[in-house]
Amino acid sequence: MAVSHTYGPIHDQVRNVATGRIKIDTTAVAVGGFAIGFSPRYVCVLNASERVQLEWYNGLGGAGALKTIANGTRTKITTLGITTGATGFSVGLDTGLITDGGVATTDGEVLDYIAIG
Repeated sequence: MAVSHTYGPIHDQVRNVATGRIKIDTTAVAVGGFAIGFSPRYVCVLNASERVQLEWYNGLGGAGALKTIANGTRTKITTLGITTGATGFSVGLDTGLITDGGVATTDGEVLDYIAIG
């Protein structure tokens, strides 16, 4: 079995890392404006109480993510995921990430994130 690299080896160094926590108090359209000061190459957003995680990395495209739910099922989503920009990222309100038991939250959810650039 042969393995080939389409893009060749990449020797990027990690130069920026941001972590944080945000509480969402109302049903909003999106969680926007994580101004972290750099364009991330990897973002992970976790709602520990709902046990839902979104991960985005270069190549997934805007508003996409790999979604992992409590039972371990992973799904590639193409809308309502993570969108990056020159100085940060935003998170769409994917069902499960910002919910209370499957219903849109009104009492608040806590999201933890890590972004690597």
